Parts: sequence; structure tokens; C-alpha cells
Amino acid sequence: MLGCLVIFSCLAVKPELNPPLGIGSDRFWSSANLPTALLSLNLSEQTGVRWTSGHHSGSPVIVGACGQQSLLKNIKGILENHTLFKSLANAIDRKLNVILVIGDDFGLSHLTLPIYDNIARAANKKTAFENIIEEGTMALLLTHTDNEIITESAAAATALACGQKTLNGFLGLNADGFPATSLLEIAKKNKMRTGLITDTRLTHATPAAFYVHRSDRDNEAEIAALLAEQEIEVLLGGGAKFFLPAKAPQINDSMPLPRDWYLHSARKDSLNLIDRFQREGYTIFCHKDQLPQIPPFSKKILGLFSPDAMSAAIDRDDEETGEPALPVLTDLALKVLNQTHSGFFLVVECGRIDWESHRNDVGAVYKAVLEMDQVLHKCFEFYQNNLQNTLLVFTADHETGGLQMNYRSGKSGSPLQLPSGILWKTDKDYLSFPDFLLLSQQKMSLEKILSLSTSSEQLEENVKQYTGYEISPVTAKTIMKIKKHKI
Repeated sequence: MLGCLVIFSCLAVKPELNPPLGIGSDRFWSSANLPTALLSLNLSEQTGVRWTSGHHSGSPVIVGACGQQSLLKNIKGILENHTLFKSLANAIDRKLNVILVIGDDFGLSHLTLPIYDNIARAANKKTAFENIIEEGTMALLLTHTDNEIITESAAAATALACGQKTLNGFLGLNADGFPATSLLEIAKKNKMRTGLITDTRLTHATPAAFYVHRSDRDNEAEIAALLAEQEIEVLLGGGAKFFLPAKAPQINDSMPLPRDWYLHSARKDSLNLIDRFQREGYTIFCHKDQLPQIPPFSKKILGLFSPDAMSAAIDRDDEETGEPALPVLTDLALKVLNQTHSGFFLVVECGRIDWESHRNDVGAVYKAVLEMDQVLHKCFEFYQNNLQNTLLVFTADHETGGLQMNYRSGKSGSPLQLPSGILWKTDKDYLSFPDFLLLSQQKMSLEKILSLSTSSEQLEENVKQYTGYEISPVTAKTIMKIKKHKI
């Protein structure tokens, strides 16, 4: 429910013309996201929240950490993202429990959303972000690649996972194209248990950087086959289509995934990686209702909850999708991994923050960041119960969209008489805390709202019903025209 700092006209849109987001807008918003970007732009006049782009930015990101002081001494000031590797590797060498939570796209303004939420509600509590920083330390990370200011997830995750600045698109390779040892590989060498969680795909760039060494992040079918060779004890996320053979097998009682998922296979070969995981002794499940049946003493588990990425947090209705929330998966992973005294290494990617930021959807981002905070509450609780042998770190691979909160033009209303007798007034319309809380009323992602709308009238109704805000008939017609012609 955000907008963009651009000049545009929502009148006289023709399919053959450039999208109405300003000169050169195609450089800063992808055509696939233009309908949601334009909807976001119009809503921004009511929310006071805007985006400067639909793509990644070069803004620094935050890292917060708590654990033994000897591990935290180098996490301070302004750092380059690959330098975080040393502290994490040091903890792994000591066979401590190491938990790394990555908010894909999680920028500084994103961080403030749950904090302002607490302030607006006068809630006498702190976010997990604040608790971890106050318990330990924080720093800012520069996310640039080896040769470019703007990174993407593969290069940024490789910097975190392997301690090497690299090129965009590279996974687990240094800038010269040679394999770089990852934190997960060091943990496996030290006989530690390992886990990866994501609400995108297990084969997506951020988790993949921890277990493969390839120059093409988009070859997810090959990445899935390589993941099957790793014997990572806990694997939870989406992306089942890369694990299933091109031709659906006959229905039988032993199939751990729904048959219709096999019809969505993204492989071009007959390789059935699900069968391979079963032979390797993994307990395989695909629905949130199965989670209570997973014993915490399980040796190896594979949870695949969607053929593609899992749904946006704001759209994740457990009863309809069967997709569990990330905090629930994190709790399960901590119980399964914490079975030995040799430590474990767990990576949790809150990846849908990035996907919703690309779409400039602040309501969906708001819910995704709140979910990341809930994940960290689970992790911080575990840390407090295991103070002497746990390092907990949260950070991001990069920022997306340039999320901003701005004042709006025009007067804010009637002057306010203060108790002191001063008459307070302003010629700007600043975003008040009550108005900020309206963001939490959004019940559905803008992308889903658009997908459910088949006419401009229906779009108007859906925006009002699911966001609480309103758009004009002219705006609705313009957005539907862009959606129809995909310009």
C-alpha cells in the first residue's frame, strides 16, 4: 500500500505507451509489478508511505547479534557484509549453536515498522530486534558486490555464507569463479547438525548460497539435485516443483506430496528427488497439520509446503494453504537440531519481505517484518536458555524499494490547543501514529487483490474491503487497463 516518488498522469493511458510512472520508469519498476506499483502510488497519498524503486537499492542494512562477547567484538561500526563471516565461523569452530536469521530485503525503514507499531499501540514491550541489540551489539553492513554497488541475493548471500565478495548471480563462488567454503560446509565438517528454513524456495538464491557452488542462480533444477546430496538435517520451505520428476508417477499410498503438485514439476528429466530423500531416511511432510506428528527427536526432516514459493505472510491462511508460519517452523527446527552437544548451524530466511517490497506493498511488508520479529522472539528465547553456547545473529542481504515515510502536502486539520495554552498548527500533513496503525488493517496483498479483480468496479470494492483505503474510478480503470495489456 505504498507509492513511488515519481511524476505521472493516470489519464489517457494507451497500451502502446510507456507505463504512467514517469520518464524512464521501466528502469526502476519491472513491467510485471506496474499494476501494484501504480495502486501503491495512489494509496501513498493516504498512507504517507512511499517507495523510490521497485528494485534493490544500495542502502546499508543492519546486523544485530548476541552471544559471547569474544564473538561480538568485531560486529560494530560500518562493515562490509562479507566480514560477518569471521565471527560466525569462529562460533562454528567452537561448536556453538549458531542461528542466522536473514531478512531478504530487510532495510532500516523496514526495521522501524514493528517498533512504531508498538509505540502507536502504547504497548509496553520491545521487539526482538531491540532485545537482541540491547543484549549484544549492532552494526551497519554495506552490501555491494565485488564490482558493483547494487547487489542481488546470490552475491549478497555468498558474502554472508562464504565471506567472499563476488559477482551478481554467483552462488558460493568468489569473484574469480572458484568455490568458496561456506559456513554450512564448515559446520558439517565439524560434525554439527544443520538446517535451512525459507518461505520462498529452498533452491532460491539466499539458501542456495550456503550449499552450492555455481555461476547461475537460476538453474534451480540442478540446485535441487545438489541439495539432495548435502544431508542437511532440517530443510523447510517451498519449491517442491524442482524436486519432482517431469512425468507424474502413478498414484500410490507412499507418495508424501499431493499428486497435483507433480503436475507442476519444473524439471525436464525423470529425476525424483523426493524418492531420494526418502531413501536417505528423511521424514517428508507438506502440510501444517502434519507438524504435531513430527517428533522432536527426528534425525532428518524435509518439509515442502508449496510447489513454488510459500504465500505472502499476509495471505497465508493456514486453513486454506496448509502453509505453516515461519515462527512455527523455527520452533520445530530448534527442537530437532538441538539433540546433541556438538552444536548446530541454522539459517532462517524471511524471504517474502523482498518479494512484497518488489511489489511496493507496504501492508504485506508490514506483516512479513512482524513475522520476522516473531521468528527472532523464538530464537531469542532459545538463546536465553542456552546463553553460554549460542550465537544469534540477524541481518539482511540487501534493501529493496527504498521504503520511506514522508509527510504529505496540505494542512493536517484544525489547530490543536495544548495544555500549556500554545496553539499548535502545521502546514504539513504528517503521518500520525493512529494513521500509521491503519497499515495493519490490510488483510490481503495488493497482488492478490489485483488477481481477484476482473473489473475496475471490483478493484475499487476490493481495495476498500481489504485495505481500508479507497481509490477513484479513474485510477481503478487505469490500473485495470495496465493489468490487461501487461504494459
